[in-house]
Amino acid sequence: MVKIINIADPHVDATSVGTWDQDKGMHSNWVESFARLNDVVDAANEQKADFLVVDGDLFDTGKPTAEAVGLTVDAFRRLDNTKVILLDGNHDQQGVVASHRTPIAAYFSSLPGIYAVSTPQVLEVDGMKFALAPWLRVAGKSKIKNISDELKAVIERLSEEVGSGPSMFAGHLVVDECTFDNGMENRGSEIGMATTLLEAHIPTALLDEGNWAFARLGHIHKRQQLSEKTGYAGSIYKVSFGEYRDKKGYDIITLEDSNKYTLEFGALDVRNLIK
Repeated sequence: MVKIINIADPHVDATSVGTWDQDKGMHSNWVESFARLNDVVDAANEQKADFLVVDGDLFDTGKPTAEAVGLTVDAFRRLDNTKVILLDGNHDQQGVVASHRTPIAAYFSSLPGIYAVSTPQVLEVDGMKFALAPWLRVAGKSKIKNISDELKAVIERLSEEVGSGPSMFAGHLVVDECTFDNGMENRGSEIGMATTLLEAHIPTALLDEGNWAFARLGHIHKRQQLSEKTGYAGSIYKVSFGEYRDKKGYDIITLEDSNKYTLEFGALDVRNLIK
């Protein structure tokens, strides 16, 4: 049996919502984001989780400050026996030029017990297989179909490589059926991500057909289960006002030896945003 705590989109160094907190000596968004990250660490310790999987966008920028990196490292060091799996999201890659390392690779790949992944691969740790699909960059509207085809090929390759045994898929990507909230109270506030933004996308069915036991995704901040096997964890706090109605938290996943899994939602006490 394997126990996993799964989160997505911490955006720990974001300053999108809030102001300077004089008492804490940092931006109020940092107070919120790092408090929630430490809540997740506490949950991993309480659950005696084998793994903490972060489905991308650990940082809000590809060039986080030394203070942001230090606070993140301090949080992960509080884990008792839980290993950490990190993968790049689109925000982690912002400002990263060409093949230069992202902050995930630069600051975490050498730390014990942390596995930082910037390229699609199957990673095996303690007999558990992780099929990992970090964000694939899109270079202009004309390239979307090409990148979507490339993403599809990546998923199919990972499914073949993961083979049998206990496994999960973790990715930072868009599936056709996912939605996000535009923050309006009126009918029709749920918007299809794939048809709205300039982003590559794949059908949920492609992930459902994979050889992994289940698939958890990042990038869409709204928590949503798209099928019995595939869903978005959602962000761990309200990163923007468009999320003011959303519940936030983390996944508690128990994977049996038979590759059957159970999924529970661990709610976090997050700040209220009023729109």
